[in-house]
Amino acid sequence: MNVNIKVFPAKGGDSILVSIDNQKYNILIDSGYKSTYYDYIMDEMKCLEDNNKHLDIFIITHIDNDHILGGIEFLKNNNLKKNIEIENILFNGYRQILSKKNLEKNLDINYKCRMKEISSSRYFNTDDFEEDFEEDLADVGYSEGESFSELLLKGKYNINRNYYKAVFKHKDNNKNVIEISNKVKMIILTPTQDDLKDLLDEWERYLKTEGIEHVVCKESEDAFESFVSNSDDFHEGLNDVSNTIFDIENLANKNITIEKTITNKSSISFILIVEKKKYLFLGDAYSDEILKSLEDLLKYNLIEDLDFEVLKVPHHGSKNNISSGLLKKVTCKNYIISTNGAHGHPNKETIAKIIKWNNKCKIYFNYKLDIIDEIKRCRSNKYNFQIISKEDYDSDILELNF
Repeated sequence: MNVNIKVFPAKGGDSILVSIDNQKYNILIDSGYKSTYYDYIMDEMKCLEDNNKHLDIFIITHIDNDHILGGIEFLKNNNLKKNIEIENILFNGYRQILSKKNLEKNLDINYKCRMKEISSSRYFNTDDFEEDFEEDLADVGYSEGESFSELLLKGKYNINRNYYKAVFKHKDNNKNVIEISNKVKMIILTPTQDDLKDLLDEWERYLKTEGIEHVVCKESEDAFESFVSNSDDFHEGLNDVSNTIFDIENLANKNITIEKTITNKSSISFILIVEKKKYLFLGDAYSDEILKSLEDLLKYNLIEDLDFEVLKVPHHGSKNNISSGLLKKVTCKNYIISTNGAHGHPNKETIAKIIKWNNKCKIYFNYKLDIIDEIKRCRSNKYNFQIISKEDYDSDILELNF
């Protein structure tokens, strides 16, 4: 069965379409910003529809602007006219984490107003934007619009159909498997249930600082989604810039103090298995939890080895999300990094680690970045890697075929 992977230009975010067996099975992983949908996803969905195809799974790995905003536009349009059938949507929102099928409206006017203020307040990092700031500013926020959670309900989609509650790694590994067909399946690696609980705890701490008592209700759902999607981007941006000279050994061996954020800890990461081949999609998850899950799967014989066709590098190549420990254990020839360089991503330490532990690998970028020429100059007999970026392919979309 052939596998086609399209990595859409999503500025500092993620959006990937995986099509299997000539589009018989299709998985959309994240949705970038509003422009990602209108410039790329919309046409791809129309192409699927025209060919009488559907989306088997649409995954929002976590609530973060650079992963979810395009999905809001997607569902808005799809709700007006069912352009494409979506079999299953994987999403960890407020009611999924709480395991609440229905939420009552809050009749307290003051509480409703406070939640509305939070829902309509948008924070953003200008690193996400390119040349035309005014045009790109429209990519951020849905101030008076509908949340992803609200659109899910209006569209009556199947949400986390294979799970009773939210999507998280269960102790029973058999519960982490999502069957798409007898030859195609996913295995959830992260987050843990505790990671999702931390999101709610952070929300309640924030409300407490604002002098608001948390009430489980519809108004809280929209405000929670807005709060989480903007909670830590700027903090990571300030700390993720590495300006050192690109020296593979020095950078790969550099000690890094990992700075984790609650939002990225909640990210869904998973293995996609097509027949006997495996593909690793890591969202913005952290390598220690990923490795722990992989070793658990090996221990209980759910996978035979840690050989992967593709590894989508977590969090756009941030040094906080990848480790030598993971890269030593994993065998992979193809690494994907999705970013336009926002927040200083990818970090040089990340690239150096990939090259050191998989020195004949191919690293794919969906943008042409300034760092690329510097990396290429480090090629040698010892480090015989390849870099593929936008200048190496004709389309705006990075496309890989297996």
